[in-house]
Amino acid sequence: MDEVKVSVICLAYNHEKYIRRSLDSILQQETNFKYEIIIHDDCSTDTTRQIIQEYHDEYPGQIKVILQDENQYQKGKPIVEEFMLPLASGKYIAFCECDDYWTDSHKLQLQYDYMECHSNCSLCCHNTIYHCLNKDVPDCNFNSWTDVHIMNEYEVFMQWKVHTSSFFMKKEDGWRDENTFKYWFGDYVRVTSLYLKGDIAVLPQVMSQYNYGVATGVLYNSDISKLETKKKNVLQRKEYLVYLLNKCGKCEDMINRRIKITELEAATLPEQSIIDTTNSKKEKQNAIRSIVSKKEFKEYLSLLRFFDVIKEYVKYGIKYIK
Repeated sequence: MDEVKVSVICLAYNHEKYIRRSLDSILQQETNFKYEIIIHDDCSTDTTRQIIQEYHDEYPGQIKVILQDENQYQKGKPIVEEFMLPLASGKYIAFCECDDYWTDSHKLQLQYDYMECHSNCSLCCHNTIYHCLNKDVPDCNFNSWTDVHIMNEYEVFMQWKVHTSSFFMKKEDGWRDENTFKYWFGDYVRVTSLYLKGDIAVLPQVMSQYNYGVATGVLYNSDISKLETKKKNVLQRKEYLVYLLNKCGKCEDMINRRIKITELEAATLPEQSIIDTTNSKKEKQNAIRSIVSKKEFKEYLSLLRFFDVIKEYVKYGIKYIK
């Protein structure tokens, strides 16, 4: 029990409302191995830093803290790679940002046991609750798999079936390619790159909760940004995918498909905004007509099989505007 087997990576920034529940859920893990918690506070302006210090004082042998005097994310620093991984002693690392939390005290043990028995697994995940803080909508799960599931390339590149709070990997796989540090979607970079290295296994248990809508959340801020900023963020994903394809040469058809749908997403942001917000059937129909007339839509369809083309037309509601 003396050797640390797992290092838990916890990113914190203005998380005073959530961090106690997050850290408690990590400290409550029941394991037959030793694990440590590494917390990085990115110059919070609320009481997050004081709360972290309180926990460190109570668990000095288990918790390591990094308290920044300047915001490193705003400076473009790769926080996990530059500050946290060098302090990690474990064979494996797990992630839990301090506005999320774990819901099962056996999470670490289950993932550790799976990874120890499956050397071909590059990333072990599990199901997660999606909880929206700002809207009165019911919670939902990221996926509906009822057994251990090995993700396929469509699920990896085209969907969002696993959350960062479920990530469990070998420490040496925690370092992203330095050419990808600039991208805001670090979770997508990790999933897609680790898929090319081995199996991504998803345990069926629901063992964490993702709180969407936290003001400091990267995805939330991307979602509420102005259209031009949002377009830039979307096209960053295309840039990453082109880089990944040139680097690895694998999954070419699926990556090209995702590139095309990313181009379509960037080209139709105004129309999608109308579709999502208007109550006018006419405005919605005009927006749909605009989408299906764009060259990006036709280019995307050219990569699909016939039945997938039909699905896309149904998705965009073409049956209403014949």
